[in-house]
Amino acid sequence: MNIKGEGGVLVVSPHCDDAEFGCGGTIAKYTKNKVPVTVIIVAVGREADDGLSRINEFKASMGVLGVTSTGILFPGYDARLNEVPSWKLVGAIERAISEYNTEKLFIPLPSFHQDHKVVWDASLAAVRPNKVYPHLTDVLGYEYPLTVWGDGAQYQSGGLYYRIDDTMRLKMKALQQYKSQMSKDGMLSLRSVRALAARRGAEAFTKYAEFFHVLRKII
Repeated sequence: MNIKGEGGVLVVSPHCDDAEFGCGGTIAKYTKNKVPVTVIIVAVGREADDGLSRINEFKASMGVLGVTSTGILFPGYDARLNEVPSWKLVGAIERAISEYNTEKLFIPLPSFHQDHKVVWDASLAAVRPNKVYPHLTDVLGYEYPLTVWGDGAQYQSGGLYYRIDDTMRLKMKALQQYKSQMSKDGMLSLRSVRALAARRGAEAFTKYAEFFHVLRKII
């Protein structure tokens, strides 16, 4: 796949660390090829002045991946994005797509987590067929380890694989910045992350890969 394009890459992440779980290796591939990448966090913290430690971890992680453009949409709404009016959330994502001259949009597949469901629905509304963005050609849904439990389990077909053999180390290092979030074992552990990337790699005849559900691809 030609990693370079005319526009930029926008990754919509419900919380700090979701983008790295789902497409950290892919993000690093783009930044290594000088493609502009923006990662926006939809919610962080339970109150407007909370979440500073996670924001600092997020900044450190983005530094590892080479991302210099970031944003936070709704501080203080972690685990309660359902309280944000849908028109506000959709509008914020629409503005981000336009503002960052987005060519490739990565959105989180839904899971059992209410915030992931809300962001998935809002992202779909933001890229509805009658909404025109001049540069947008790709809309891809990314998984993360817990996508397999809940609504995201149905999106295991229509797959696009990005080989990340050369950026797996950066993905792992980026996730290591989240000392407050990573588990020693279980599905949110580094061991699980490596196992999922190896499984996707086996499916794509390579060592490590990240899997995306294709929602739109314009050639």
